[in-house]
Amino acid sequence: MWKKQTLSSGPDHSLGATPILAFGLMKITGNEQVTRNSLQQINTANRQVAKTLLEKVHVDRLAVQAQETGSATTDINELLKAAALEGAALAEVKRALKDTNPDITVAGLETAAPKKLTELFKADGSNAPEIWKVAKKTPVADITATGAKAKEIDAVTGIETLQATMSYYMRAKAAELKKLEAELKKLKEDKENKKAEISEEKECNKAEEDKNECRKKTGCTYDENKNKTKCTLKKR
Repeated sequence: MWKKQTLSSGPDHSLGATPILAFGLMKITGNEQVTRNSLQQINTANRQVAKTLLEKVHVDRLAVQAQETGSATTDINELLKAAALEGAALAEVKRALKDTNPDITVAGLETAAPKKLTELFKADGSNAPEIWKVAKKTPVADITATGAKAKEIDAVTGIETLQATMSYYMRAKAAELKKLEAELKKLKEDKENKKAEISEEKECNKAEEDKNECRKKTGCTYDENKNKTKCTLKKR
């Protein structure tokens, strides 16, 4: 398909009669075999002296790689500021607001959450380090220890341990909510039962001192020793 030819001029000319293909990715050797150029051969000093597209891309990639490596920061304060401006921070604020204000509307949440986020961390996230100074001393359950032990959250090391600690509290929260729901249900039932008892008590009281009438009423009892309201509801 390809025939050897000598290119006498141009950036891709080959005095050895080995034409370069695909912008330098492949070449045709002396025995007319198509082979791949080794990337190790690319040692162009900079983009200005790069001749082929492959060389230019190679130089650009090295520059990007150096920029990515050089721009990475390990400064905790800068990382905290950046975290405060991420979408995840806003999502957590929304979740917290929803937990503390169950009746808040979607529109209300969308308005209140950004305001609360700015109130907590400031518009540029600069208050995040100050909040962390307090938050990092919060005691949490030490899930790696035997028994009920605690340690400051700042002492939790390793992403897996941190995730497991968060899961522990999420399960505990779910269990607490379930308990509260059961208690609320019982309170409502007790309230309804109390209303029913009051209604039944009033119905018994209508018989006043009429013993026969009192005994006809379901759940009523007649006590002759009482001076007033001798017909009352039986105790349960």
